[in-house]
Amino acid sequence: MIYKTTVAVVFMLLLTPMAPATQYELEKKTWREVETALGQGIDTAIITIGATEQHGPQLALAADSASGDCLARAVAEQVGRALITPNIRVGISPHHMHFPGTITVRKQILKALVYEYVHSLAWHGFRHIAIIPTHGTNFPMAGELGEELRVLYPHVNIFSYSDADAYLGSAAVISERLGIDPATAGTHAGLSETAFILACQPELVDLESAEQGFMGDAMAMGEKLNRDGTHSISPIGVLGDPRGATVEAGQEYLDSRAKLLSDYVMAAREGWAPEIPGDLPYGGLPAPEGELADAVTARRNGDFDTARQLLQEKLQAQPGDPMIVLELARIDTLEDRIDTARERLKALLADTTDNEILEKIHDELALISAYQGRFAEAAEHKLKAKRLRGLRNDPAGEGLKLFYIAYFQAETGRVDEAIESYGQALELARDPSDINLDIEHLVGLALVKKGRLLDAAQRLRVIGDSVNDPEFRSHIRRFYHLNGEILLARNRPEDAAINFQATLKIYDHPLYRESMARARWQAGDLEGAIAELERLVALTDARLDIPIHYVKAHYQLGQLHELQGDQDRALDWYRRFLQFWEESDLDLEEIQAARKKLAG
Repeated sequence: MIYKTTVAVVFMLLLTPMAPATQYELEKKTWREVETALGQGIDTAIITIGATEQHGPQLALAADSASGDCLARAVAEQVGRALITPNIRVGISPHHMHFPGTITVRKQILKALVYEYVHSLAWHGFRHIAIIPTHGTNFPMAGELGEELRVLYPHVNIFSYSDADAYLGSAAVISERLGIDPATAGTHAGLSETAFILACQPELVDLESAEQGFMGDAMAMGEKLNRDGTHSISPIGVLGDPRGATVEAGQEYLDSRAKLLSDYVMAAREGWAPEIPGDLPYGGLPAPEGELADAVTARRNGDFDTARQLLQEKLQAQPGDPMIVLELARIDTLEDRIDTARERLKALLADTTDNEILEKIHDELALISAYQGRFAEAAEHKLKAKRLRGLRNDPAGEGLKLFYIAYFQAETGRVDEAIESYGQALELARDPSDINLDIEHLVGLALVKKGRLLDAAQRLRVIGDSVNDPEFRSHIRRFYHLNGEILLARNRPEDAAINFQATLKIYDHPLYRESMARARWQAGDLEGAIAELERLVALTDARLDIPIHYVKAHYQLGQLHELQGDQDRALDWYRRFLQFWEESDLDLEEIQAARKKLAG
């Protein structure tokens, strides 16, 4: 269909100076041009969300999307340092579905699409991302998007315009100044919107087909309109009277709205600095419960003497209680009396027939073996624990045992084997769950080690899709951690550190501390890296879950002190490292290097 407009309108538009479209439109640039733009400080991306919906007999279905095209370009010109992403040309429009051609999408589908835009833009390094709806029903969704995405990406300034009243109010101010009464200006396809499109994309306007529509208080009819559809109050889909629309009035509407949005973008950018979200869930160990709670609490606080005394008192009253013996073995491990812990557990293994207790014993023996660098032995204990869990008909629990084997493999350089083991674990724990997300997280880390960053990013998306579910909210720490590792691999240590700080705020765990140390190290802050690793080796309960990072931290501290020129302290840390892994069943690079350092 060819839309009609007047010669005067076309002539005026030809006289209006316009910057080349390719100056601002991301999709009309080559990848090298976008790379150059980012390198030159073009740090802002503008996402507009329009609609494909009826706008009366005189406006094309693209009116809201056309508004987004024009406003994004005007905003980009006014704020500078900006590129415009492809307009999202569908919106939430169920109330217009009576009219042929309207395409509506559900809120969650539209939000998911914007998420994908932001994932991509954040990956490429855009520092500021503005989300601007140009269709009324999209505004509440935009507000939700801004809050959710800011939490996911603390190192990116994501802001989403959601003030529908101000957006509509900018047109009302112009209508009043031009002497156009509110009923005529209308709220949908009336004079104000028709004039706006005349100034924006006149080929979408056919004024000869314009008709007067609903002339009452459209805002007061909002509930009926949303419930019964626009046609219930306007059979032609027009709220207002578009017949007097002019390009001159449209330019004033456009300028007013562009200034409103430009001011919003500039204010959002000005003075922004990355910060950790304030309302993060706790994602660490649950508070201890039951009769051993006091002893476990003392152990977690590093008060091993009190914990041991409490447990021994319990053991006198309940001789041979396997859970008390397990807890005593954990204290032995934390006090570096690992052989004592092993002997205690092996004795318990010989005296126990309960499969659930046997599984716990093998889990503990696996961790102790990892402390001493006996990785084949550690894997065998985990496989025994897996078989015992299988007797309880718990596939996800079996997956958790494989997950630990994969962790051993990944941290000892057998990353391909680890990725295969993680895949087997995911087959056993397919559905979203604590175990499933734990595995997704660690397989992502293994992929980062292999340099397969795009594959790791897909795992990141899986975790990101789950964290808005209240059940899995605390797993946002895994999103932050994996995203931080990807950023670190892409040589963005400052951005990585923001993500690691958020992770540590949720749970102070050795895995996250070690990542933070490497971020400090990569950024050149050796003192900061040392402080992070010293904190890691001071942790108590958490290091029982992941002893390899605890042991390796000693080696890393030796490296850092050596870089600082403090040879004595470096050698001390290397010596302490080898106290754990001198008899390892794998001749790892770190072990070889530490031996050479100590040999002089």
